[in-house]
Amino acid sequence: MHSKPVIQYIKRKDLDKEKYDTCIAQSLNSRIYAFSWYLDAVADNWDVLIYGDYEAVMPLPWRRKWGIAYIYTPAWIQQLGIFFKVQLSEQHFLELMAAVPAKFKKISLLFNEQNFINHPQISVRNNFLLSLHNSYEQLFNNYQKNRHQALKNALEFETIIQFSTTPDAIIQLHQEFVQPKTHLKHTDMYHLKKLLSTLKIDSEVYYYESWFKDRLIGGAIFLKSGNRYYYLLSAVNEDGKKMQSMSLILNEFIKNHAGQNCFFDFEGSMIPGIASFFKSFGAEKVPYYFYQKPFDLF
Repeated sequence: MHSKPVIQYIKRKDLDKEKYDTCIAQSLNSRIYAFSWYLDAVADNWDVLIYGDYEAVMPLPWRRKWGIAYIYTPAWIQQLGIFFKVQLSEQHFLELMAAVPAKFKKISLLFNEQNFINHPQISVRNNFLLSLHNSYEQLFNNYQKNRHQALKNALEFETIIQFSTTPDAIIQLHQEFVQPKTHLKHTDMYHLKKLLSTLKIDSEVYYYESWFKDRLIGGAIFLKSGNRYYYLLSAVNEDGKKMQSMSLILNEFIKNHAGQNCFFDFEGSMIPGIASFFKSFGAEKVPYYFYQKPFDLF
């Protein structure tokens, strides 16, 4: 009779990094956000629940407030949760969730789309995914009518889309025009720069800029891991909005990566206007999950 795999809580400093990252890379539901180097860059602290001999893992980013430890989802992460090399049952998911140490008095953690769990503290979020395996012509024909019109309108302005070897100008534009409308803090932007400094240009990270008359009016940062591209960050000013900079940048990115056996992950949104923008590129809505356990001090 086989004994049941043990679930262990391992602190980051005691982690077998090679085994952990191999598990993430070989997972059926691998995500760039779960690799040790990614979490090292963006999380204040993180530990892991290990199922068996790294057959499945559940990274736990955490921080303290007023001396109380709690689990949170850092900026620049859309999906964490449970990663597995062999499909786990819902019962296994529940066992891992139950193994989160009681010292964490609150949990706010985004799970990935392959972590469907019927649980009262889990709610659904919407992501948008575009399969890139078709030709650009086929993908373009699948855009919605309003996106075709927006791209046509954008041609009236002589904007230029170009690559950059540095994220600095895009981040500056984001900090000036986008960040004030978000909950992002200065430390989040520091973590972003730390993350991007670890990636290789044109193989793992791509910087696209939109220029009009020698002025940067829009930009975007894309990441790649395995067979998935991620739309990590966008930045646009008022001129960029008027000239459809993001439509042009996303269309250019799709054109440059069409015909690959890959997915383009828009990273989703629960804001209707942004969701419909992503959907207009032919992307499909895919659910992922939010696990929220309120403060429990006793």
